[in-house]
Amino acid sequence: MSGTKKPVVALGMSGGVDSSVSVYLLQQAGYEVHGVHMLMIPERFHPNPAAVRDAEAIAEQLKIKFSVLDVREKFEKIIIQQFGKEYTKGRTPNPCVYCNKQLKFGIFAEEALKLHADFISTGHYIRTGDSEYNRKLF
Repeated sequence: MSGTKKPVVALGMSGGVDSSVSVYLLQQAGYEVHGVHMLMIPERFHPNPAAVRDAEAIAEQLKIKFSVLDVREKFEKIIIQQFGKEYTKGRTPNPCVYCNKQLKFGIFAEEALKLHADFISTGHYIRTGDSEYNRKLF
């Protein structure tokens, strides 16, 4: 890959160990990494202000580009309000289902395109490949 442009991965960075190790592993595999921290929790819920600082410090230490994507307003409308509506109807909603589809892999994927990323990644585990287990899930 010496004379060619490295493929770019937009990596969802929480500031924790999993996404930090993901940066390192992707770099070792020959990718250029752009860390993206998503601000999701509205201020009234007292989000962890250290998370952004931690993610930014790790990005700086590993010498990668870093940006913050503020999706708090959309999180409020898509996740929190939807949760409240379902809960008042006597249902027990799973907000992660909506968040993963619409924010983490919806809006985040759109941001990755704006960053000219070839791939997106997170520090989360998934199953890949053509296994019997995956055919049942998908």
